[in-house]
Amino acid sequence: MKIKLCITFLLVCAFQVVRSQDVSGIVNFVCTDQDLLAESPGSTGINTIFTPCSNSALTDNLSFYLVQVQSGSTFTFLLTPENNIDFDFVSWKNPDLSNLGTADRGSQNNPTNVGIYTIGLDLDATELCEGAGVDGMPDPGLVRYYDVVPGDIILIAIDRWSGTQSGFTLSFGGDAVLDCVYEGEDYYACDNDGDGSAEFDLDTIADAIASGSDDISITFYDNQESAEVLGTDNLNTPYTLNASESPMDVYASVTNEDGAITMIQHITFNVNSAPAANEVADYIICDSGALDGYATFDLTAVEAEMISDNTGFTITYYQNQAGAENQVSPITTPEAYTNTQAYEQEVFARLEDDTYGCFTIVPFQLVVSAPEIGTLEPLSLCDDENNDGFETFDLTLQDTNVLDDEATADYSITYYETETAAIDGDTALAISTPEAYTNTVENEQTIYVRLEELSTGCYNVASFVIEVLGAPETIIPTPLYGCDDATMDGMVTFMLTEKNAEIVNGQQNISVTYYASQEDLENEQNPLPSSYTNVQTPTQTLYVLLENVIAGCQSTTTLQLVVSTPPVAVAPAPMEFCDPDNDGYGEFDIDAVVSEVVPDDGDYIVTVHETESDADTNVNAFESMYENIYPNDQTMYVRVEDAITGCYDVAPLELIVHPTPVVPVNLEPLEICDDSVADGLAEFDLSLQNEAVYGTQSTSEFSISYHATEDDAIADQSPLPTYYTNITPFLQTIYVRLETNATGCYTVREFDLIVHPNPVINPDYDNELALCDDFGEDGDETLIFDLTVENEEVTGGVDGYMVLYYETLADAENNTNQIIPDTAYTNLENPQTVFVRVEDAITGCTSFTTVTLRVLNNPTPLSEIDALEACDDDDDGDENNGQTVFDLTIDELAILNGETGVTPTYYESYDDAFAGTNAISNPESYYNVSQYNQTIYVAVTNDATGCLTITDFELIVHPLPEVTEEPMYYLCEVDNNDVATIPLTDMDSFVLDGGDATDLEITYHTTEAYAEAGTHEIVGAITVNGTMTIYARVEDLVTGCAQTVGYEIDIEQAPLAGQPEAYALCESLTEDGYYNNDGVEIFDLTTLEETILDGQDPNGYTVSFYETYDNALAQISAIEEEGVAAYESAGQIIYAVVTNNDTGCTNGEPIEIELIVEPMPEVTLELKNSGIICIDATDNPVIGTDLGSGYTYEWSTGATTPTIEVTQGGEYFVTVTNTNSINQCSYTSNSVIFEEASLPSVTPTVIQSEMFSGNNTVEVTANGSGSSAYEYQLDDNPVQDSGLFTNVEPGVHTVTITEVNGCGSLTIEVSVVDYMKYFTPNGDGVNDTWRIIGLENQENAQVFIFDRYGKLIKQLNATSEGWDGTYNGKILTSNDYWFKVVYTEPSTGEVKEYTDHFAMKK
Repeated sequence: MKIKLCITFLLVCAFQVVRSQDVSGIVNFVCTDQDLLAESPGSTGINTIFTPCSNSALTDNLSFYLVQVQSGSTFTFLLTPENNIDFDFVSWKNPDLSNLGTADRGSQNNPTNVGIYTIGLDLDATELCEGAGVDGMPDPGLVRYYDVVPGDIILIAIDRWSGTQSGFTLSFGGDAVLDCVYEGEDYYACDNDGDGSAEFDLDTIADAIASGSDDISITFYDNQESAEVLGTDNLNTPYTLNASESPMDVYASVTNEDGAITMIQHITFNVNSAPAANEVADYIICDSGALDGYATFDLTAVEAEMISDNTGFTITYYQNQAGAENQVSPITTPEAYTNTQAYEQEVFARLEDDTYGCFTIVPFQLVVSAPEIGTLEPLSLCDDENNDGFETFDLTLQDTNVLDDEATADYSITYYETETAAIDGDTALAISTPEAYTNTVENEQTIYVRLEELSTGCYNVASFVIEVLGAPETIIPTPLYGCDDATMDGMVTFMLTEKNAEIVNGQQNISVTYYASQEDLENEQNPLPSSYTNVQTPTQTLYVLLENVIAGCQSTTTLQLVVSTPPVAVAPAPMEFCDPDNDGYGEFDIDAVVSEVVPDDGDYIVTVHETESDADTNVNAFESMYENIYPNDQTMYVRVEDAITGCYDVAPLELIVHPTPVVPVNLEPLEICDDSVADGLAEFDLSLQNEAVYGTQSTSEFSISYHATEDDAIADQSPLPTYYTNITPFLQTIYVRLETNATGCYTVREFDLIVHPNPVINPDYDNELALCDDFGEDGDETLIFDLTVENEEVTGGVDGYMVLYYETLADAENNTNQIIPDTAYTNLENPQTVFVRVEDAITGCTSFTTVTLRVLNNPTPLSEIDALEACDDDDDGDENNGQTVFDLTIDELAILNGETGVTPTYYESYDDAFAGTNAISNPESYYNVSQYNQTIYVAVTNDATGCLTITDFELIVHPLPEVTEEPMYYLCEVDNNDVATIPLTDMDSFVLDGGDATDLEITYHTTEAYAEAGTHEIVGAITVNGTMTIYARVEDLVTGCAQTVGYEIDIEQAPLAGQPEAYALCESLTEDGYYNNDGVEIFDLTTLEETILDGQDPNGYTVSFYETYDNALAQISAIEEEGVAAYESAGQIIYAVVTNNDTGCTNGEPIEIELIVEPMPEVTLELKNSGIICIDATDNPVIGTDLGSGYTYEWSTGATTPTIEVTQGGEYFVTVTNTNSINQCSYTSNSVIFEEASLPSVTPTVIQSEMFSGNNTVEVTANGSGSSAYEYQLDDNPVQDSGLFTNVEPGVHTVTITEVNGCGSLTIEVSVVDYMKYFTPNGDGVNDTWRIIGLENQENAQVFIFDRYGKLIKQLNATSEGWDGTYNGKILTSNDYWFKVVYTEPSTGEVKEYTDHFAMKK
């Protein structure tokens, strides 16, 4: 029986209904026959689980496990706790997981009371249930097994009754084999596109199976075998299944985070076809009302046409295919749907199967029908002579256009004066005589036509215009002028169409035709071409016909042709321009040429053009200012046109651009320093600017002058003298004019005259630089001065001045021998005068002053000062922080060294002392900031000069001796009488907290006061009865600092210590699985702790391990904690000590433990005979090693001897166990693989070419067992790998077949048949007879010999010695002879004949 389960993980179910006995969401599926290691059960919130024989519910600390039986008839399990605590269980066979009901089996007793912790189902137990307490003897905790059949489901609930956490092991028994495969859901997909397949989204199905569990993975397979081994042939999403393969079995492998399979779920994939639907014809409704192409449809009316029976289906409607496929925006009221696209719209019906959701999309057309009316042009008539705007029209002329090629018999056509009447189809209002209808609206009227389809009644309405047109309006156009050409014959070709627009005067649909005479016009004959040459001069009248091209209405007018003489233009003088930027381009006022070119006072239009063709065609004219487009010289063309006739003449106009002198735009100013009178006025030599103005230009071609204003320069007036004194102080702008002598073109530029003031020395400058002597050194009255520190004081902070220093005034004035570097100048005498040159960095103007250098003396305090020392104290609340209060001034007089007029200041850093910042504010009561050692810096300053000297001394805070902070000293005893005597020196190590006692003196006192004072010392030993308080004084004999502390002495019992057995480990193997036998192993010493503690609480006691007895006794250098669990040893004695964590008491004598590394048996199998076994050989290889007594052997063949003989191919290995070792250490050797070989098992196959084939071939094939390989040799020829021999000589041969692996050889005989090509019967013993070689084995063969004429000469049989060349006892002549042989072909058994010839030679 199989049941279908909903599955989720831990595993949890896809549904979780919270009921008292609903466990479907917390079941763990078991998918192995191996032991199951489980964690401690946790709270489930389910507390209504009962055993069948008890009213006492199990706790809610439950774990549920589900197994399924694949085969077998009995099922058992055993639960073994990791810790010895009480577990209970209940179980069900084939339960309803959502409502468990009463269990079948259960055990709720407490077997731990009798030291039994294993519970479960047992083949020997008879009870079905055990209640509370210890019952079920002699097998408490075990109840009867289950009888099962394949498919049975067993649910086991494990209850952790104890409050202590503990994992456990579940072992499964009986002969039942567990099944990993559970039945899952059926999944369906639809073949909606009709291609015979459907897609399954495996990710979605996996989510459904997992139902929210994130710690599992699910892989799909199409076979159970791959699912069980997580094969690589898994299915990928999306998975496409053909309908022909549906339904398909699929197996979903569920794996946990470790990659282990927790279950396999069997599901099915089913492909369902989409519903079958009929095509739907167009759904047609007549347009009505507004005739706008919209109507209301009942979409459901097509359902009967779509499907004969819609039971089990849902039909919805959509406006587009995508919406129908995805069920987006369905039509909400299909019974009354108005189309959204005029006249014709496609809609989509979705026919969906209510069971599986498969659907078919059925498109169909909604048609709003109205007969189509063709294009209707206006009907036009010319007004009669009444010119009243009314005429009689034949409206039926529009019938053909209305029908637009449709059959007349299928439609009716009616004309109306109003659209409403046409839409309503009111025949009473129809135009009764459309063949003769007079318009009722003057000139233009709209008529409406109704076209109705007789079969459907659908109609359409359109309109057209009827219009009464009058004759075209006429004007008398202006004359059309033509200019006579150079022949001056009065004949000109006119373009008549130039007047069309003027004549038509904006009217529409008017044609214009020209005639030479009134008669031609009236007869509408001989119309003139557009290009017409006059026949009369200077004027000619043409006659013009205007006609409405729609109605044919006409009117006439005339046009005058006039031939005119063109004007003669006067050539203007060239126009010139001085080019300011010398690029060859300039601006010309071309309007100025007008007065030059007109010949008289007539009415002329003058335009200027860049090309002569532009002038001729009067395009691209330029006005006013024009910039030439060709540099330096360009010819323009002036057109003079008669304003009335349009006749013209063209004259050239030359534009000339002259270059101007080149003068830099930005001339450098002329600059000088102010003279002795500081008024900003000075005399300039203006000619100094000439070179800059001329540049590289020739001075002979230009004239230069200087001017006070720009206007003077432009007008070339009031030039300035060469030596000129500025009239504007400090800065004045003047102008220079450079003129080309040949053209008069000039350039004017400006530049500045600048009078620079001399630098101003700071009037408050003290002219002195005084420095303290070298810091920290005895004064020699010489220093390195940074003279630049005076710069700002000399200049008063004015920017732009250079301050330079010299040793003499002459050097300063001449700017020679400048002091360099001026930042490090050593004075030559004290004091010394240095000369200062102040120079404007921009103008170079200078002023002079001096500075006196002086060297000042520094204070002379002591350079070496004794340190201030103190013991640490608890005045600051911490006696071990290395800080206390010092009076820094206590040695101040000594520090100053008797010097007066100086002031000391104290600092925490040298930088602060040097900078004079952050001075110590309270040196008389200074709390050191650096623990234990700190340097104090003293800055001694001369009160008058500020010169400074810095010295320093040390602050030393001596630490108090370190003592333990433990308030209790425990005396450990083993006799438990609460009285003990102890030498006080035994407490020294405790008092010092294990520290070094060097240079320390420890004394003991009965009171704290005695200890503080160091009096009433207790000497020797003391006896403690119960408890006692004592005070210890610890004094540092070097620093004199002392520490006093009180302790409570308490007597405590020493802990117990159990003796473990020797700890032995088998030698581990290498990563490759081989023995290394280096004698070193990793021991987990923590496994010994339980035995050593001997039942004592591990939380209250610590086991420490030591490598030597002395270390264990002194409790020093214990094996590090991380090394205890992985202690590397080659075998040794180690020691253990048990310590009470509260009292520090130990067990006393260390426990001795022996660590033993047991070597692995060393066996390596060697591959002999290159791994080849010869079948039936007597000297087969022997493998293995005899290690002597104390070892057992188990071969892969089942043999138990130290060595074995290899008699057949296969893989061989041996497991050797050392029975003398504590752990029965065993080692499995490497594997060796032997392959079989042999001589051919049957006679080798021999294949020969056909007799007399011309190429004698022998092929021998040998077949043997296993890895046999063979070599072949024909007679004594070379050995070869192939058994194929070609070109074999006729006769009997031997073929030797040798097995290459050394398994022997055999020889066979082969015979090759062929004839001799010649023979020589001369008695020399060589080829004396002719025969067919190799035919001896064919007893029935016959050979017939003929001469060349066909005469039979000799007959031979297979055993004949041959023909000796005689006939009737006489030797025949040398010649060709023929033979015929009758033989049996060996390869086919067919009897054949062969004829050929041979030669006899003598």
